[in-house]
Amino acid sequence: MKYAKFALAFGMCVLCGLAVVGVAQSRFPAAVSTGVRKAVCPYIGGRFANAADRCVTRSCYARHNCGRWADPVSRCRELKAGDPISEAYFQFGEPDGEEDGRYWWWATKMEEEKIVAEFEGGKLKALSCPQVRKFARRQ
Repeated sequence: MKYAKFALAFGMCVLCGLAVVGVAQSRFPAAVSTGVRKAVCPYIGGRFANAADRCVTRSCYARHNCGRWADPVSRCRELKAGDPISEAYFQFGEPDGEEDGRYWWWATKMEEEKIVAEFEGGKLKALSCPQVRKFARRQ
């Protein structure tokens, strides 16, 4: 009897956890307010995209929906040599281009500088992140 109560409590916790993850990744805004989804997103390892009004998780690489970020250069510190390509997509969003096997992203929404990442065997080999000027404009 003691184990049955434990199993029931554990099952309820699992269901609640799955509900939280589903709500955080939900694209149906009427289901839960943006504020709630925004608050829950970091707890599942995600980043909340205000413009898209959704939680972006590391699984975005597999689904090809990492989106575009306004200030990806601010995430350069999050990457290190050996990280998988999926982590670069999660931190910077979908690349703005690829040249000679190197992926690049605009450093900021209004910047002409680029972040350039080189991968070997699906792992980050080299990363070049510019020092951007505040309020710079891309021509």
